[in-house]
Amino acid sequence: MFCINPGSEFVLNSLEDNAYRNMQQLIIDSTYIDLNCARISEKDYDDGRYAFIVWKDNVCTEVQMPGLLIDKVRFIDDDNQDIWEFPRLYLDDSSWIWMVAVSILKSTFKEVSKVCQD
Repeated sequence: MFCINPGSEFVLNSLEDNAYRNMQQLIIDSTYIDLNCARISEKDYDDGRYAFIVWKDNVCTEVQMPGLLIDKVRFIDDDNQDIWEFPRLYLDDSSWIWMVAVSILKSTFKEVSKVCQD
């Protein structure tokens, strides 16, 4: 038995500058503009994805961001985009399409905000 995980293969023609811009958009999409983000090149998978750490207060998440142009990475619409054409992001070593990665970030940092306000 085998499992197909579309978008988890090596990302060709990947650029670090694109990964930076994609991270900015990921944070904007997660609606938490006040998240901190830093590049951690020693954690790169060396597969066309670039490692970043995203944190707020004492909670952090590692993101492996593909270095393609944003329109080739940002899968947000099941009806008008083909999931097979989009590479996966990795959050803490688990692969996700863009819109699920955004949901995970929202959930992770919503809990942080809630705890910090209590």
